[in-house]
Amino acid sequence: DGHRERMRMLFLRNGAENMEPHQVLEMLLHNVIPRCDTNEIAHRLIERFGSFSGVLDARLEDLAEVKGLGMKSAVFLKMIPGISRVYINDKYQNGRTVRSMEDIGDFLLHLFAGCTNERFYMVCMDRTCRIQQTILIDEGTMDSVMVDTRKVVEAALSSRAAGIVLAHNHPQGFAIPSDRDVATTIRLVEGLAVINVAVYDHIIVADNDYVSLAQSKQYRNIFQPHRRKDL
Repeated sequence: DGHRERMRMLFLRNGAENMEPHQVLEMLLHNVIPRCDTNEIAHRLIERFGSFSGVLDARLEDLAEVKGLGMKSAVFLKMIPGISRVYINDKYQNGRTVRSMEDIGDFLLHLFAGCTNERFYMVCMDRTCRIQQTILIDEGTMDSVMVDTRKVVEAALSSRAAGIVLAHNHPQGFAIPSDRDVATTIRLVEGLAVINVAVYDHIIVADNDYVSLAQSKQYRNIFQPHRRKDL
């Protein structure tokens, strides 16, 4: 108990960002392992998975195999990236005005943080480019996600969006559009044009990088005449 209290005081004094990765893991595990030396478990986790982020990105089954952890604690650790995304999405999405693709690119980097599978999002905006809603269209595997045009159109109608930005991630690769990404973009732009919803961009995220198709000379014609000149 004395050690755990000292750890709490260290966190309150310095903040998690100034603690060692194994110390942060140790404190997290205090919440699900009441009577055990979680310092040793934290060291085992980082030794096996290489880093703090590697631990949180690991498969549930692999985490549960670590000595002293178990399934309940593994589920708790897997909740952390998801909770972080909920926090970022809630804090920054609704009511935020997008003034440039850099604005929304930075937002999306946080939104996709910790995602180990491909996800396809639609960021819905009003006529002043204020974000109304961010909708998860679908989640796939680590290297692909299927996008249903009808589902995207229905989501756009439901949100009453004037314009949208499409976004998905490449968790296992680079932020470079594939031929399928380009074909999907064209299909969705055409489908949304039928209901008079403009697609301003399709942004692809990978690690700490992102690519805007609307700002690319090779692909920006896909979004004409719908692309806003101020974005």
